[in-house]
Amino acid sequence: MTLNGILSRAGDVFRWSIAAPLGIAHAHPFLDPRLLTFGLGMQSSIEPVPGKIKPVLAEAMRDRLPDVIRYRQQKVGFNEVYYLGLARNLHRLDAMIRQAPLEGMIDKHIFIQHLQEGRLAGVPPRGLQHLTYMLALLKWLCMQQEWLQVRDKINIAFRFPIRPPSY
Repeated sequence: MTLNGILSRAGDVFRWSIAAPLGIAHAHPFLDPRLLTFGLGMQSSIEPVPGKIKPVLAEAMRDRLPDVIRYRQQKVGFNEVYYLGLARNLHRLDAMIRQAPLEGMIDKHIFIQHLQEGRLAGVPPRGLQHLTYMLALLKWLCMQQEWLQVRDKINIAFRFPIRPPSY
């Protein structure tokens, strides 16, 4: 999977279009061929031990982390920034959901219920992926009318024919 992910990368748009023009060095240390070779080689030469999570990291941190952390059986994700963002913007997000053109697509009350559960940090970050996708879709739907107006102004300014959107 790792090799396929590396081979299927389609360049580095952020480095080319944003960082380079500003003279900023944008790097991906975890894509360094030396590190990848080391990691993939290690993966093929170390026998997995059932019940041990990240054994190489645990061994490397032997003198730094307490055993209770090094030998834990599971790790739970936590994203404080995400939870705080939901909590701080709950009223705005709630209003956006209530005003959005979602009739026939999504039950707004269930959407708001998931939003309120998510802001309480009771849902692990992976469980919030669907909420994130829905909020992104919602924002896109809410901005669609504004985008169409801007597009029409551009079309008029450049004398492009105005066509209705094709979905």
